[in-house]
Amino acid sequence: MILLFISQSAFAYKWQNVDGGVFYVCGNNGVQKLQMIDHSDVKSVEFQQNGNKLPSTAYSISAIYDGMTVDAVITLKDGSVVTESIEIKDEPKWTLRVDESKSQLCNGNLGTLKAVVRQGTRKIPAEFSWQKDGAEVSSEESFSTTVAGLYSLTATAFGCTKTVDASIIPSPTPSISGNEGLCLGESLTLMASDMDSYEWQGGETSNSATFTASGDYYVVGSKTIGKNVCRDTLHFTIKPKMSANIEFGGVTAFCPGTVETEISADHDLSESQIVSYEWSRGGVPFSNDKKILVTEEDRYRVVVKTVDGCKSSSEVVVAHVDSVADVVIPNLVSEICSGHQTTISAEGVDLTYFEWKGSGTSFGTGESQYALSKEGDYSVVGYTTNGCKSKEFVFHITEIQSPTIFLESVIPCEGDEETISCTVTQGSEFFWISPDSISGITSTTIKISNSGQYRAQVKDPVTGCVSEAYTDVEFLPYPEISLIGDLSFCKNEGSVLQVEVDNRSNTKYKYSWVDANGKVIDSDSLAVMKKSGDYQVLVSNSHNCETRKNFSVVANPAPKLKGDTLKHLCENSTVTLTVNGAEHYQWSKSGKKVGSDSNKYRASSSGTFMVVGTSANGCSDTAKVKVELAVKPKITDIVKPACGTAEGLIALQTDKKCMFKWPDGSADSTFSFSTEDTYTVVVTDSLSGCRTNHKVESVVREIPVGLITSAKLDACEGDSLTIDASFTAQDGDVKYSWNCSTDTLPTTVVKQSGRVVVSATDSFGCVGTAAADVVFHKLPQFEIQSADVICMDSTATLVAQSVDLLSYV
Repeated sequence: MILLFISQSAFAYKWQNVDGGVFYVCGNNGVQKLQMIDHSDVKSVEFQQNGNKLPSTAYSISAIYDGMTVDAVITLKDGSVVTESIEIKDEPKWTLRVDESKSQLCNGNLGTLKAVVRQGTRKIPAEFSWQKDGAEVSSEESFSTTVAGLYSLTATAFGCTKTVDASIIPSPTPSISGNEGLCLGESLTLMASDMDSYEWQGGETSNSATFTASGDYYVVGSKTIGKNVCRDTLHFTIKPKMSANIEFGGVTAFCPGTVETEISADHDLSESQIVSYEWSRGGVPFSNDKKILVTEEDRYRVVVKTVDGCKSSSEVVVAHVDSVADVVIPNLVSEICSGHQTTISAEGVDLTYFEWKGSGTSFGTGESQYALSKEGDYSVVGYTTNGCKSKEFVFHITEIQSPTIFLESVIPCEGDEETISCTVTQGSEFFWISPDSISGITSTTIKISNSGQYRAQVKDPVTGCVSEAYTDVEFLPYPEISLIGDLSFCKNEGSVLQVEVDNRSNTKYKYSWVDANGKVIDSDSLAVMKKSGDYQVLVSNSHNCETRKNFSVVANPAPKLKGDTLKHLCENSTVTLTVNGAEHYQWSKSGKKVGSDSNKYRASSSGTFMVVGTSANGCSDTAKVKVELAVKPKITDIVKPACGTAEGLIALQTDKKCMFKWPDGSADSTFSFSTEDTYTVVVTDSLSGCRTNHKVESVVREIPVGLITSAKLDACEGDSLTIDASFTAQDGDVKYSWNCSTDTLPTTVVKQSGRVVVSATDSFGCVGTAAADVVFHKLPQFEIQSADVICMDSTATLVAQSVDLLSYV
C-alpha cells in the first residue's frame, strides 16, 4: 500500500494523511491511525479532546471517529510546548476505475492501462501501484507493456486505498488443427482458426491448406480489432510418420526351367515397427505374410502398414522369362605380372547385377568389374533386374614373376655428395626415369647432391613385366648453432647455457655437452655449468649432420656469509645484527629493503631479516637473521618483613635464568633490609641480555608485645594451672603457640613445673614472646604411729611424724 503525504504548511509538524488540518477515517480496509511523521525534536505528544487526555501511544492515536477534533499537545526537547488541532472526518466519496480502451496488444505495439480517480466529476490526486503476480511494475497513473495478463491497481487518496483489476489483452494468434503427422506418399490438410483471414506458406489464402511433405511451415493470420488490423505468424512443423519403403526381394519372374518363385516385401524398418502385410491379386487379398509363393503370371500388389498407421504399397509383375543372356568378359587378360593388378569387366544383355567368386568363395557382389592381383580360378554370374541368373563364366588368371628392384635410402647432409645404388634382377633392363636430370641413365649407381624423389624402373625383356622403385632424398643442412647464457658465473649459482639452432630443416636435433675429458654431462638443449673448464657442445639432426662448438666457462668463487643467526630484541629497544664475509651488503625484511652497504643493521622490530652479501666479482651469498621479541621474565616477590630489630629479607623467583643487581651492588636473588623502603633491582635475562627494573616494597613491623597475665603460677602436685597470655600487634591479630602444649589460643593448661614460653605471631610473621616460671609443689609426706590394740572403754594416742615442717589438723 502506498500512502499519500500532503504538505501541511499551517502546521509546524507533519502528520501522516492529514490534509489542511483534516484527517480522513477510511473504510475497513484503510488507514485508521493518526500519526506524527517527524518527531526528532519532540519529547512527547499528548492527545486531548476538550482538554481531556485520550488513550494513545507515544506519537499516534487510533481511537478516532468522524466529527471529532483532536488537540495534539507537543512538548519539545527544549521544554517549549506547541498545540496543533486536527479535525477527524469520514473519507470523502471517491471512485477508482481503469481505462482499458488501449489494452489490446497488436502487431508488437504496447498495450496501455490508465487509472481514473474521481471525486464526483473532479479528478483528484492519488498515488498508484500497478502490480502483476504480486510484483510492482509501475507507480505512474498509466503504464504500457507488451506482457499480456491480469494486473492489479491500488490507488491511495486522502490516505485511503482502493484496489481494482484490469487486463492487457494478448495479441490474436492463429491456431491450427489436424497436425497429426504425415505418412509417406499421402497428403495432410490443416485447418486454421481464431483469425479473419490467412496466408499459408505456398500461397493458399483459405482457412485450410494441404501438404504432401513433412517439414517446417508457417501461416500468417490477420484480424481486425477496432481500427487496427492485427497480424501474427504461427510457425509449425509437420512431422513425418513412420512409413515403409518397399523393395521386392527374391526372384520376381519365372526364370527358364522354373514354374514357381518366392517374393518377399522387404523394407527399411524393423519387423516390430510393422503392423501388417496384405498381398492382393486383381484386387483380391490372398495373403498376410511377408513372403508369398507365386505360381502364375500376374500383377501382385502388397500393402505394408506401420505402427503409426501409415500404409505403403507397391506392385510387381511376375512373368515368364524365356532365356537369360550369357555373361561374357571381353578382352580377357589371363596373365598378370606379380605386384600388379588387372581389371576384369563382365557384361551381358539385360544383366544388371553380378556375383564374383575366387576358388569357389564369393568376394564381390553387384559391380560389373573387379581388379584382380593374384593367380587363381575365378568365376562370375550375372542377374537380370527380376533376379534370373545367367550361366557361370569361369576363367583362370596366371601370375608371372616381375623383376625385382631395390632402391636404397640415403640421409645426406647439405653440401655433401651422396651415392644411390639400385639392386635389380640379373638380366633385366634397368634405367632411371626421374628426375629429368638422370632420366635414361642405365647405371644402377649414381651420385646426387640435390633433394628430390629419385625413381628407377626395371623390365624383364622376356615377359615384359616392369617393376618400379623410388626414394625421397632430402639434403639436410648442418645445424647452425649459437650459445645463449653466461660463460662467467658464480660458483654457488652455476649458469644455464642453451644451444640455439637455426631450424631450417624443420627436424628434431640431438644434443651432447662434453667436458675436456670427453665425458658427456648433458644431452638436452639446456645444460647447467657448475665448474670452470673447457667444453664442447655437439648438435646433430635426423641425418646425423653434426656441428660442434668449443667454449670455456669460468666459475667465480662466491662469498660465504657468517655471523648472527638469532638475536633477541628487548622491549622499546634495538638490536644490532652483524654478518661478515662480503664487500657489499643489502638488508631486507618481508621483501622490502631496510638497509644497505653495511655488514651491520640495527633492528627495532622482530621478524626474519635477509642480507645479501656481494663480492667484487658480483657473486653473492644470502643469510638470514631471526629477531625474536624477548619475553620478560616472570618475577615473583617473596618478602619476609623486618620485625623489630631483626633484618627482613626479599627473595626473587624467576621463570628463567636471570642475573640481579640490587642498590647496594649485591648480585644475589635475595636482599636483606632493616628499613621500610622501595627497592629497585635490575633483573637481566641471561639469554637475551634484556634488563628489567623491578621494584619491591620492603616491610618493617614492630614485634607483638605481651606478657603472661596469670597471677597464680604455682600449684600442688597433681593439680593443673591455667596460664593466660595477652599480646598486642600492629594489625591487631596474632597467632599463639606454647612451648608446653599444642594450643593456639591465648590460654593453655600446665600440669608440671618449668618455664612456660608463649609466642605471638602477627600476619607478617613477626614474633613476640613472653615467659614465666610455673612451680608445682610436692604433697607432704608423714606417718601416723599408734598402738596396735585398743581396749574397750580405753583411749589411744596417734602420733603424726614427718621430716618436713608440717601443720596438722
